[in-house]
Amino acid sequence: MGRFKDLTATAPAAIAEVISPSSAKDDLGVKADEYVRLPSLSAYLVLAQDEPKAQVWVRGAGGFSLEPKVIEGYDPVIEIASLGFDLPLAEIYAGVEYR
Repeated sequence: MGRFKDLTATAPAAIAEVISPSSAKDDLGVKADEYVRLPSLSAYLVLAQDEPKAQVWVRGAGGFSLEPKVIEGYDPVIEIASLGFDLPLAEIYAGVEYR
């Protein structure tokens, strides 16, 4: 698993991370590449800390797409059918105040 080995579970079904300017390159690059190779993983979510925005990889019948689906705003819902749940961005960002 490369240099992030100590940061991962052995068989996660979903991983969600909050992105920061200092972690953006790793979270959207190296980590994403490594995480989507995990056979147990159904979804990898990278959430912005300064706006309601998610970059989402969800495993489909053919595996993960090369690029994430970008979801923005409070109304959209992240759908992860293989895990049987929908996650509204409004719930993720409820109570968050932006500077």
